[in-house]
Amino acid sequence: MAIRPARTEDWAKASGAAGVRLPSGETRVGAHAFYRSLGYAGTNMQLNLRKMFD
Repeated sequence: MAIRPARTEDWAKASGAAGVRLPSGETRVGAHAFYRSLGYAGTNMQLNLRKMFD
């Protein structure tokens, strides 16, 4: 799948969104650098909790 941030941003703007939120795993350092180079800023680290059932 191709990464098309500009297309997503254009759609969001046209839809009246104030911005785009992009969750990304803590270990995805390369992805973080890529998105920062496009103007995205990290605001905090997320913790996603889950509980699996047998």
